[in-house]
Amino acid sequence: MERRCLFAALLLLAACVSVSTAAPISYGNLSGTTVDFLGVTEDSGTDPTPLYGAPTVVDDALLFSPVSFNAFAQALNPPVDLTDGVLTMTLVAQPGNTIPGISIAEFGDYTLGGVGTTTTQVSAQASVFATILEVNGAAIAPLTLVKNLFTPATLGQFDLVNDAGVAVPWAGQVALDIQGFLAGKGINGSATKVQLSMDNSLQAVSEAASTAFIAKKGLIIGIPIIPEPSTLVLLAMGLAGVCAVRLGRR
Repeated sequence: MERRCLFAALLLLAACVSVSTAAPISYGNLSGTTVDFLGVTEDSGTDPTPLYGAPTVVDDALLFSPVSFNAFAQALNPPVDLTDGVLTMTLVAQPGNTIPGISIAEFGDYTLGGVGTTTTQVSAQASVFATILEVNGAAIAPLTLVKNLFTPATLGQFDLVNDAGVAVPWAGQVALDIQGFLAGKGINGSATKVQLSMDNSLQAVSEAASTAFIAKKGLIIGIPIIPEPSTLVLLAMGLAGVCAVRLGRR
């Protein structure tokens, strides 16, 4: 209980000291094999953009390979660093296709070192909001499905005492069952237009003689649902390799 209260207090402190320094970046409209990703945009209230960076389309997935999405705190300078990024887009099924579900996975690494207590920590959090706007091509009253990549939230938290290390990998994933959500609402048919918003944050907290660093290295948003978490993470890492090769050829 005390740890949760401390973590909440640190979050509040970080929010209070953060300054809105970013301008939204639009990556425009992108087309996959069966779905279009419209109005792909990122924004941040804590850091200059880009954080996610421009995505690459692979089949029916968007791959982001962030290079500056991280949080770093060392020896109380600063004591808390919070980096928050919001990603938005609208998914529209191409003719003859639907959106049965959406899979999201992200991964990165963290470093915790020095001398300190569990107060020295890093965390990754992500809330996803999928608002269904059309079923079988016809507009409906918006229905929103809310999910978190890290459930429980402690899966995205690491501290110096229990998790110390250098460049330790971390990952989070979630599958949004759009078709099942509609069925649960008594709606027959399949989604053809979904507005997606993802609020993603990384936080690092340091003490007088400690270092805390966490970075996001990859994010994949894809269709359809990939049921196994291990499969989803492997796919994300594989796509990251594909993107790295493509960038190397430019």
